[in-house]
Amino acid sequence: MLLQDYFADQLHQLRTFFDEPDCGAKLLAVDEQLISIVEKTLIKLDGLDDNPHVLHPTTTAFDDVTSYAIAVLNELFSDNEEQREALSKVGVEIPVPGEGDPITRLADYVQRFSDSWPPSEGHYIVILHPESVAVPEQFLDLAAALAGKTTPPIVKWIFFVDSDVVPDDFPDDHPILHLQRWEASSQEVQQEVVDQLESDELPPPDRLRLTSMAAGFAAGEGDMESTQLLHQETIRLSREQGDVPSEATAHYHLGNALLAEQQFDLAEGHLSQSAVLAVDCEMHSLVGMAMTHLGVCLHALERDDEAVAAFDAAAATFDGLGDLPAHARVYDVRALHALSKGDKEQAKIHWSHALSIFESIEPGPLDPVRDAGIEEFQEKLRQHCGGPDVEGAGP
Repeated sequence: MLLQDYFADQLHQLRTFFDEPDCGAKLLAVDEQLISIVEKTLIKLDGLDDNPHVLHPTTTAFDDVTSYAIAVLNELFSDNEEQREALSKVGVEIPVPGEGDPITRLADYVQRFSDSWPPSEGHYIVILHPESVAVPEQFLDLAAALAGKTTPPIVKWIFFVDSDVVPDDFPDDHPILHLQRWEASSQEVQQEVVDQLESDELPPPDRLRLTSMAAGFAAGEGDMESTQLLHQETIRLSREQGDVPSEATAHYHLGNALLAEQQFDLAEGHLSQSAVLAVDCEMHSLVGMAMTHLGVCLHALERDDEAVAAFDAAAATFDGLGDLPAHARVYDVRALHALSKGDKEQAKIHWSHALSIFESIEPGPLDPVRDAGIEEFQEKLRQHCGGPDVEGAGP
């Protein structure tokens, strides 16, 4: 089956689920390289004139059942409050979250929200698409519990996760969660991208998305010339379409490609532009990543004061986001640079600070990340600096 035919069949399955009155929950298990395609497919479906249903997506990361259920409930309630005026015009009443355990409260809220849902608006489809899943088994248990506590036809759930979250032996005939897998090899996807880019009738947004994907494939194959050209084309297309997030991301990837080729002057310009654009569209994590790599670039250009300022900005960004592992990585980069200059004492200070950041992570779902980080930086300190005996402190 051609990949485009495969996608058409998958799309048909989704639309059938939307329309089917007795099917209340679908588990979408999607290969990593297809996730962005499925995301855009759902967005496109939501905007089609012949789709009467309303899709309500959430992207809260799943760390544990309790915090996730509470966070999703708050997200849904906040979104609905923002749309209160529009919802009231079609007769929808926004309930106040009730009592009980977090799963019951979330399911009850969604069910009561749908009680006043007008038939003319189709089904109310809640999409839980966590940006990460710390404990797959718990997420699947949560999905089954939510589906079991709500009643179709008005309410439907889509649980949209990376295929790694769903075990291979997950039953196709699960009594509550109807499984749909989106699978394709990277070679199939790559060939499909190449074939589609050759078409003169490709819509501009699709050309932008596929060009960005092609750049990623070229980078994976080590074809740096094609990588740079495709990132440059992605930047051009992004500007034409006014897609600032895509342009910011493309500048970041091109800057890193140039950095890897030691084209530091060119890399500096793209990494700086990525950070500026990322600030404009509030892509805070990208700001931190761009500033970290900009610091590496500026050090290579022997502009050390500017490099330190870039690293400080990156660290402050990740600290503000509460992303402690990324915050620690900034100091890892600084330590590696210091070590390359033969300054073991400065490397020790930076690695000690990174270690202290990982040690500050509270016990909980991030325990594996915390423990791995502690072990990594203790080992780096032992191997290069004689041991982790310096009190962690910011430089």
